[in-house]
Amino acid sequence: MNVLDNESATLSIILPGSASEADGTIQGIINASAAPDNDITVSLASSDTNTIQIPPSITISAGQTSSVFTATILNDTRINWDRSILLTAHVANWIDGTAAVLIHDDENTNLTLQLPAQARQSNGTITNGGRVLIQGIVATNLSLSLSSSDTTKLQVPALITIPSGQTSAFFNLILPNNIQTNGTQSVQVTASAMGFATVGASVSIIDSQTPPLPIYLNPPNLTTNNPVFVQLSWRPGVGEGVEQLVNGTFELGDLTGWSTTGNTNAAFLVEDGTIPPASGDIVSAPFSGGYSLLGEQSTVPGFLELSQDIWLPTNVPSVTLSWVDMIRNFNGSFDTNQQFRVEIRNTNNVILAVPFKTEAGDLALAEWTQRSADLTPYKGQAIRVAFVVDASQDFFDLHLDEISIRAANPPLTTYDIYLSTNSLPGAPDLFGSTTNTFCTLSNLNAFQNYYWQIVARRASETPGPIWSFSCLPTLLINDVSLREGNSGTTNATFTVTLAGNNGQIVSVSFSTLDGTANAPADYTTTNGTLTFNPGETSKTFSVRVKGDTNNEPDETFFIVLSNPTNAVLARAQATGIILNDDLKQPILAGIPNAVINELTAFVYTNSATGSSFSDVPLSYSLDAGAPAGAQINSQTGIFTWTPTEAQGPGLYAITVRVSENSSPPRSDAKTFSITVNEVNSAPSLGIISNLTVHAGSLVSFTATAVDGDIPTNHLIFSLGAGAPSGAGIGATNGFFSWLTSEANEGTNSITVLVTDDGSPNLTASRTFTVVVAPRPQINSFALNGAGFCISWTAIPGMTYRVQSKNTIYGAWLDLPGLVTAASPMAQKCDNSGLSLERFYRIQLVP
Repeated sequence: MNVLDNESATLSIILPGSASEADGTIQGIINASAAPDNDITVSLASSDTNTIQIPPSITISAGQTSSVFTATILNDTRINWDRSILLTAHVANWIDGTAAVLIHDDENTNLTLQLPAQARQSNGTITNGGRVLIQGIVATNLSLSLSSSDTTKLQVPALITIPSGQTSAFFNLILPNNIQTNGTQSVQVTASAMGFATVGASVSIIDSQTPPLPIYLNPPNLTTNNPVFVQLSWRPGVGEGVEQLVNGTFELGDLTGWSTTGNTNAAFLVEDGTIPPASGDIVSAPFSGGYSLLGEQSTVPGFLELSQDIWLPTNVPSVTLSWVDMIRNFNGSFDTNQQFRVEIRNTNNVILAVPFKTEAGDLALAEWTQRSADLTPYKGQAIRVAFVVDASQDFFDLHLDEISIRAANPPLTTYDIYLSTNSLPGAPDLFGSTTNTFCTLSNLNAFQNYYWQIVARRASETPGPIWSFSCLPTLLINDVSLREGNSGTTNATFTVTLAGNNGQIVSVSFSTLDGTANAPADYTTTNGTLTFNPGETSKTFSVRVKGDTNNEPDETFFIVLSNPTNAVLARAQATGIILNDDLKQPILAGIPNAVINELTAFVYTNSATGSSFSDVPLSYSLDAGAPAGAQINSQTGIFTWTPTEAQGPGLYAITVRVSENSSPPRSDAKTFSITVNEVNSAPSLGIISNLTVHAGSLVSFTATAVDGDIPTNHLIFSLGAGAPSGAGIGATNGFFSWLTSEANEGTNSITVLVTDDGSPNLTASRTFTVVVAPRPQINSFALNGAGFCISWTAIPGMTYRVQSKNTIYGAWLDLPGLVTAASPMAQKCDNSGLSLERFYRIQLVP
């Protein structure tokens, strides 16, 4: 028989009020209000087993009222915020015990906002230019709000999302471009999200009128072996324009956008400055941002290539490639098998240019260096930019960062050049200004320290660093050319000049070297040492050139300077040119046949080869039979001809001859043909004068037209649209006739057309105006002694006749004298005496 205990007790749980995820475990106590006679199993439960896990049960021993248990706090990478977890203790028929513990999340809720230190108005949209990071992951998508303190300078999206399970999100930066000169402005971007601390970061926005800092200055700072003829050079600063490259900063943390190739001994790694290279070199931080690229080899030999294909836009003035590299060559020297180079290729891997490669003598273990190259010649093309490392001899670490290809339309930049012997050049030291990126200095003093600075200037200016260099006395050698002669020898005399000597003894060795000329057949080898004592500035030596009568090309040999002491070489090699003075037959280049229209100019420049010497000139001429008007410049060979109307259509053979003024004379001739097409020309219509007439007048004239074509075309006259009613013109004779009326009063515009029957039909036109004034109207009568005067409306310049009669049936009689109107009113006085009645009329004299 089973007996069930119906006695009850109350359970309770004692826990710490709070704990952190990092605590790992906490101790809890289960208490019973009465001690059981037998062992009692207490079931335990957690409201969130992803945060606190506890044993499924514990035992309260007989006669005891409590038992201790351990709760495990799970530490994760999630951002859970602080949360209360409920633990429950249960025994059947007993009253459950519960207790809550507050668990503090140990992932902080601070946001991190990453922005570039600076950007330019001309950058347009900077893809993935900003980034927001959190310190852990969230269970659901996290929405963040972004804002800019000045949207006229920098715009950001209002909302971005960090997906669940991720710790960051990128966003684009948009820089509106404007023409205002604002210099550099700091813009604050703010990021916020519910449950997170708001964060802000700033970026400096540089306007387009502030030029970037000049880079890649030469000569290098603190160098001492420069010639006294120094060319200062620099590259325009970088950062302007719209980015065309993907992930050139590697801030995505991977190689998105890039392709890599290489052998199994080498690899490119995106790294954050914590990866030690296999070469054993020190760890290097990125040039900027959180990531850079490391190319390394596990063993030698190693080959690496990093490339990306880019379409370069057409409608921009300039495209610039820039990058920052740190070259670490543990072989100590560079050659074609131990080299870093940058190649511009087409997408079929045909090399178009090599804008940079390491050379023998370059610094083997360099630091971060900014470089750039002009890609403007490749606008409108798809190119492949490739960074290549050949490490066949020893470890070769290549660090890359800030790779960029920007298409820009920058304002013109002026570079002010300051040069001084003072370590702080100032305004009085302005040497000059240029829009180029180089400047040649001459006649500097040896052993003098010079300080120079480039200031880039638009509406605002950006000063470059102040660099220093000094010079050594400088040796220069000239090239020599001479005729070989027909026999014996001729001396080719070379001059070595010393510039900038300060009183020391200077020496240099010289020797000959074959080119296309070979010793001893063409010249005699020589070598030696030239010594310049203090005060001496010039030395000469000669090379004997052998003459012959062979007709052969010009030939070259070289003079090599070496081993200078107390001086530097401006040129290490000079060229000797042996001119062939054996006359040769001139050769006229072929002339292509041509097809042209009559009355159209044809121009062709002939070319020929002959003697190399200016005193044996070539002369051009036309053989007999050339068409009238054709001519050729005897010195330049430029042929010109404009066929007349009479010369088309036709086929003309023309012979051009080139002659050499030699004895005996030599010449060459080429014949070519020109086909002249007949072209219909528009007829020419004579000028038609504007007219002013009275209503009722007949306007008539004969229009004249000429057709210049041969043979002459037939001409047809007509009137253009809008001609007044009643106006007409003879189709073949051009006779125009129009009887005006009161309905035509005002200005009438009439166009006469003449059309030929050529192919195609061509038309000429003349437009004239006829102003139709009202008929003459008697305006007034005025007594004038024994007669009276009549006034009427008139057209200035027209002539009128006044007639009268004493009875209505009588004959009209002319008053003496015609009247030519000088104004819109005309007048005639009748002094024939008064009568009881008299009639008058006004007539227009044709």
